[in-house]
Amino acid sequence: MGAQIRKELDWFVHDKLSVIILFALPLFLIIIIAAGDFTISDLSEEPVVYIIDEEKSVYSQAFIDTYKNSDMFNMEIHDSNSEPYLVTLENCSKLIAQSKIDAYLIIPSNFSENLINNRSTSLILILDANSKMSALVSNYFSSGSTLFQSQFQVFNSEIVFQPEMRPDEDFNFLIMVLPILLSLLLFVSSNLVASQCIVADDPLKRLLLSPARRGEIILSKSISYIFLGAFLSFISVLILRVIFKVIFASFLNTFLITFFSTIFGVLYGILFSSISKTRLQAAQLSLFFFVLQFTMGIFIRIDPIVNYLPYDIVRQIFIKVAFLGVSLSTLSPKLWEIFIHNVIVLILSVIFYKQKKFDV
Repeated sequence: MGAQIRKELDWFVHDKLSVIILFALPLFLIIIIAAGDFTISDLSEEPVVYIIDEEKSVYSQAFIDTYKNSDMFNMEIHDSNSEPYLVTLENCSKLIAQSKIDAYLIIPSNFSENLINNRSTSLILILDANSKMSALVSNYFSSGSTLFQSQFQVFNSEIVFQPEMRPDEDFNFLIMVLPILLSLLLFVSSNLVASQCIVADDPLKRLLLSPARRGEIILSKSISYIFLGAFLSFISVLILRVIFKVIFASFLNTFLITFFSTIFGVLYGILFSSISKTRLQAAQLSLFFFVLQFTMGIFIRIDPIVNYLPYDIVRQIFIKVAFLGVSLSTLSPKLWEIFIHNVIVLILSVIFYKQKKFDV
């Protein structure tokens, strides 16, 4: 297994065209598109946040003070306890619709009760979809809740933020483009390279001499290309964060979500390579699947088919994780769906690869 993985990585390193397809092209496109909106977030600005305290307890006030009194959070905060005539639900709804505030948070009336009884408590966080500060605000609140819990020793309770966008459909350029851009580019580049990994072996018959090792061959190829995909995903997210100052709610979680795109791309590429008899057939399958996802995912959405396409699966969770700060644990059903999806594709690759002994 180890020797097979080293062989695949060595083959990839010496194949200049594969290196260009997997790394140079997607990174070049990411840089070009990101440069078009270079001033993604002006960190010198302070996001304006209103906090509505429906409970008005010691705990809720302490929670508010965690953000107001800490130097960690560069926010202009107004709360309903100190400014009751200004911070109202009606006023917050009006101001966020006019983009005069970046977000408002609602602390529920059972906030302290849930903390005392070691239960999870949900806080509704409304974010301005047109604000460049949305991801920053979401990140601040997630960090602040951890600080509050450590101060009051309430580790057995979980503070869960339920982020919502206002207006719902009016996302800014960055939030609209990144899920589409990264999901498609990372999938296509890794898929196109991986689709050549079996049909490009010369001669193919040598790989078919030992039926007992065919599952191992597929697995070793998968591990090799998934490793390369992880590197590609990390570099892509790092460029967006460091060079173009894109603020993600969690860098690690955003990397993991983009990594799912490359895993999908690799495993589907190996499946196409297992099915195909020539390089051209494998490339055609990759191109067809890309066009299918692009068309059905963006222009013609046919439920429920579109919900099972790799591009759409990743796109659905990218915004929640990257910009709204939703934790991966709350998306565990979707993650299990991704895992099962990839296992099925891997099994199909082994099945089709074993059938090649009848065709070669």
